[in-house]
Amino acid sequence: MRNNDKGRIDTGVAMGEAGIFRTTVGIAHLSHPGQVRELPETLVDVGSELTWMPRTFLESLGIAAERWQPVIAVDGKVQREIGFAIVRAGGRETADIVVFAEPGDAVRLGARSLSGLNFRVDAANRQFVDAGPIVTGITVARSSSTRTARCTTARRVALTHS
Repeated sequence: MRNNDKGRIDTGVAMGEAGIFRTTVGIAHLSHPGQVRELPETLVDVGSELTWMPRTFLESLGIAAERWQPVIAVDGKVQREIGFAIVRAGGRETADIVVFAEPGDAVRLGARSLSGLNFRVDAANRQFVDAGPIVTGITVARSSSTRTARCTTARRVALTHS
């Protein structure tokens, strides 16, 4: 992984024949973060909330299904089991929910994992882009007529007191 001159992160991401954005994604069990298995050519899908990985792949890492979750797939609403894993892409990692994909389901890196990795997607240049500072909270200081909200990134917003 390396930064280029435009702040983008070169991660070896490839664009398929039909313009489908794909990359290598690593998955690890939460208790064994050093034991990562990779899935090359994983679809980067900002239209999918969750990350979908093959059931057999997740089970081979000892990742257990925790509960059933209704999801809306391309072909309609279905139920899939979900679990928790470490997701790696672009030289970063995050803990996230993973869907136990069944045969015929697309394997994909979803928007929630991308957010946890603090990436945006630059599809035109086939790269992840750093999403910048993460806002972590707001503190409100009160005065008689105005409240000032102070964000952890030091931005100030004046709120009219009602």
